[in-house]
Amino acid sequence: MPQDGSGTTRQITHKADTYKYPLFWSPDSKKLLWADKKLRLQYVDIESKDVTLVAQATAWEFSDYTWSPDSQWIAYAKVEEERLTIINLYSLEKKETVEVTDGWYSSTDPTFSSDGKFLYFVSRRSFTPTYGQVEWNYIYQDLGKIYLVTLDRETKSPFEPKSDEVKIKEPDKKDSAEAEKKKEEGAKAAVKVKVDATGLKDRIAEVPITAANYTNLTAVAEKLYYIRSRSKDERPKLLMYEFDKQKETELGDFDGFEISADAKKILVGQQGLTPSLTFPLPGSRSKIVLISPT
Repeated sequence: MPQDGSGTTRQITHKADTYKYPLFWSPDSKKLLWADKKLRLQYVDIESKDVTLVAQATAWEFSDYTWSPDSQWIAYAKVEEERLTIINLYSLEKKETVEVTDGWYSSTDPTFSSDGKFLYFVSRRSFTPTYGQVEWNYIYQDLGKIYLVTLDRETKSPFEPKSDEVKIKEPDKKDSAEAEKKKEEGAKAAVKVKVDATGLKDRIAEVPITAANYTNLTAVAEKLYYIRSRSKDERPKLLMYEFDKQKETELGDFDGFEISADAKKILVGQQGLTPSLTFPLPGSRSKIVLISPT
């Protein structure tokens, strides 16, 4: 039903046979995606009410799943019986599944870039053991890092070597204005995600950050926001990685966040504090706002 309370309620699904887990709207607002206790990942078309099975697990329930910006792909992590958790892509158009990672390393938390060119995810493959003086054994902590995969083979990785050629002539203000205008128009253009399955696993690249535990990956333009927790840290931290600058920035000691739909503000929370604090994202002119439940 409409969020303003007007109109009547419409039932979308019928004959429920188990518990449903979190629902996620597709960006085009035409479908709902969810997982359930019977180890299924499904979505329903709001108009036709047809339910489509995306994946059926055999080891555990689905907990990490997300939509692509064009609503034509679903990325999800699947727990396997005889190998570690892997990332998959499901095409709504072709009804086909493509494996993004192999089973040698556990990979979770998939999320698409805003332009649909990259898929980000967390993978635990950084092995730097320490030796326990009591257990007389190796201890493995902080295994995770963030990785990305270029979905279209024609897309260049942000970590490819950059040209060091010196510019002979700087563009004038008119050229700069036109370039900025074209950039804005391109950003407004409809996103179309293209996935080349051939060689997909070979196009995985590591984001150069500290090995730790990472969650809540959220992409906005050329930036990626995430929560990092390490064994030596007292509190989790909210960080931002800028791919164009290849720079990581710490934003504060927060253990949760949510970015607004217009990508102008971010709501953050911290365990043990009553109020929640929102502050503007880089480039926004919004003021700092303190929100309290009271």
